[in-house]
Amino acid sequence: DLDKGLKYLQQGVNNGDVYLINYLGTLYLEGKGVPKDYEQAFTSFAIAAENGYPYALINLADCFEQGYGTEIDIDEAVNCYLEVLDGYFDDDVKELANTEIKKYKNHPAVLYHFSQKYVLEEPNQEKYVELLEISAANGYPPAQYELGKNLEVGIGGFEKDVEKAKEWIEKAAEQGHEEALYTLQYMTNPNFLIK
Repeated sequence: DLDKGLKYLQQGVNNGDVYLINYLGTLYLEGKGVPKDYEQAFTSFAIAAENGYPYALINLADCFEQGYGTEIDIDEAVNCYLEVLDGYFDDDVKELANTEIKKYKNHPAVLYHFSQKYVLEEPNQEKYVELLEISAANGYPPAQYELGKNLEVGIGGFEKDVEKAKEWIEKAAEQGHEEALYTLQYMTNPNFLIK
């Protein structure tokens, strides 16, 4: 009884059940039991994702990749996958995100994400340096900032070089990276920390 099923589904959605909100999104996406409506699908996935449902993040990434209910935006798709990988979710959804993100292995955000693995999980300074430098060179602000900080102090496989450090931190700051903006204050104004 499709009508009765949809009625109960709507009650669950109205009560904020994120599983059902995500499920409703898939029905709109596929046009099952409801008219196909990509914008409603996108909205449902976004609501469920905002409320911490990881599979909704996967579905939202798919919407950004395919342009379902939104403009195609690969950066946003990558951010959704990374949010799953960095979150406290079960292994199944992380494995799914990890499989999907491999399509974007050369994306600066993905390179940065994997550079961190070589610091924390599988220490490999050479691989860390390589991925961090590529990500920074491709304009990813967190990588630019981290590279700058490493150069400022001379850690993480980098020799100390304050001038190069400042250049990288400035690049991150130009893109609005908050920590970079703060760091530039004390790098360019010796009295900043005293104040």
